[in-house]
Amino acid sequence: MKLSHKKFLEKIILSFLFIAIGIFLNKMCDIAKAEEIKGSVYTDIHEMFPLSETDPKILEGLKSIDAESANVTVSIANGIIDINTYRPASDEADLEINGQKVNVKNGQFIFKDDSKNKKLNYKIKDKNTMPDSGTAVPDKDGNVKIMKIYDFDTVMESMGGTSSDLLRAARYKGQVNGEKVKPGTHVHCNRFNGPKSDKHYYSRRSSGKGYLNWWESDCCDKWYVYGCPLLKPDTKCDGLLKSHPHDCSVEGGWPVTCWYRN
Repeated sequence: MKLSHKKFLEKIILSFLFIAIGIFLNKMCDIAKAEEIKGSVYTDIHEMFPLSETDPKILEGLKSIDAESANVTVSIANGIIDINTYRPASDEADLEINGQKVNVKNGQFIFKDDSKNKKLNYKIKDKNTMPDSGTAVPDKDGNVKIMKIYDFDTVMESMGGTSSDLLRAARYKGQVNGEKVKPGTHVHCNRFNGPKSDKHYYSRRSSGKGYLNWWESDCCDKWYVYGCPLLKPDTKCDGLLKSHPHDCSVEGGWPVTCWYRN
């Protein structure tokens, strides 16, 4: 009787063992079957304006940027010029997809999705953009793009904030829209000294002139490196009103002075 009882217990133990192994193998199988989703996360500085209001020389300059830069696309459709300037998320970006933390490297990520829900609910926070969240859907090849769009003119406008240093603000007035700026002039930011600049300062919509001046300027080169905010004044980059701003200009020094590449 005791022997039968022992065998019975052994069968129970073996049964539980087989069940545990089955669950484990099934779980491993599910993991193996998990869909590998490859994605990219980036910022798009977007600008658009009527073709009819654009000077032919400006249009020529924009087309040359499109040909020269892999990060910029310039297209024309229905009388509208559309410009997109892409920057990948930094490696320090905090990306969460469907509740899981995902590492970002050079703006790229890989996510294992073992759910039946094809929608990816994401949250992202990076050093130079506002926190963002939303839903993305992979394409038929399992690739997905997460993109945050910022309006170029809004970014330019938001850079010109009001300083609390009224004494210095009274001394350095800065530039006004459309002003031609001579080399050596004190400036808030060398955001208009790109290689195709017309050497004027633009603070509002300018049918491509402001973008052409900004592309590959000191500001364009450094905002990504320093993590400058895009929709508010950056007090760390105030070349007129602070004695120790970011070294955004190749020329350096303080106050920041205007210089040109062309």
